[in-house]
Parts: sequence; structure tokens; C-alpha cells
Amino acid sequence: GDGVPNPVDGQLPLKAVRAFPEMSWADWEPINERGQNIPLRPIILASPNDGSNRLFMATQQGVIHVFENQPNVKSSKVFLDLTEKVSYSDKENEEGLLGFAFHPKYKENGQFFIYYTSKAKPHTSIISRFKTSGNDPSKADAAFEEEIMQIEQPFWNHNGGTIAFGPDGYLYIGLGDG
Repeated sequence: GDGVPNPVDGQLPLKAVRAFPEMSWADWEPINERGQNIPLRPIILASPNDGSNRLFMATQQGVIHVFENQPNVKSSKVFLDLTEKVSYSDKENEEGLLGFAFHPKYKENGQFFIYYTSKAKPHTSIISRFKTSGNDPSKADAAFEEEIMQIEQPFWNHNGGTIAFGPDGYLYIGLGDG
């Protein structure tokens, strides 16, 4: 009544616009050979703050894509594929790759951190440090992983996932209420 849009009636003056509408995600097809839908399940879009104008998108299944931060970008590259280590199931969809953060000095040290659920130990959360390949900044060093923390979880759900560096330089980890 007072001229302010009411979000309850669905009449907000907003329009959703698809980001990167021409994007083809490397090594991902939306439908498998049996015609079943395969969700992409993006969990975070992050900038390394290194002046490269690149974005990184991590999926819950364990793949991190890198691409140029341009609205008309057409394709991504796989930065890191951890699907062999990451436990993810559509039926237990609160596990998987759940957090991804760049070190505040990523431009100098190439380090980043990932929070994921391990295939090797069911219902176990892993926080690990990784680094970029020395010869290609668009690839992670697939052979390097330094495990920082391992936390057993009682169930597959309520595992949280957000990890981020605070202004104090510390890595904060949202583990959920397990």
C-alpha cells in the first residue's frame, strides 16, 4: 500500500539474469548415457585476487573449474579434479567438496584450501592445503595435498562447508553441527 514492493506477493521489480550464459563446463555433460540428469552442483564461485581476472567454480562432486571473468566466456578448464577422493552422492547430498578458499597471498605462494568429505574414510571431513602447478597457473598440482585436519562426522548431513580467510589471516572453517 505504501509503494514499497511486497516480496510475499512475488511482485519485486527484479529480473534474474543467467551468469555466463554461453559457458560450456569442461569435462561435464548434463545428461549421462542413460539419459539421466547429471547436476553440476556448483558450491562456490571465487576470485584468487591475483590480478588475473579469472574466476574459479568448485562443484560438490569435487571438480574445480577456472575461466576468464567475462560475461561472454564460452568455456572453462579443469583446474583440479578430486572426484577420486571426494565422497558425493545425490542421495546423501550434504557431503562432497564443501569449501574452497584461496590463501590471502595466493599471488605469491599459489596456495589454496579445500574442505571435502573423504571417500577413503566414510563420513570424514578433510581440510587440506593444495598449490598451483609451477608451470601452469590454470592447473593445480594434482600430486600435492597437505592434510591439515581430519574430522569424523556422525552422519552424512549437517556438514557445513564454508571456509574463508578472515581479516586476521586465519582460515575459518564452518563444520556444521555434526
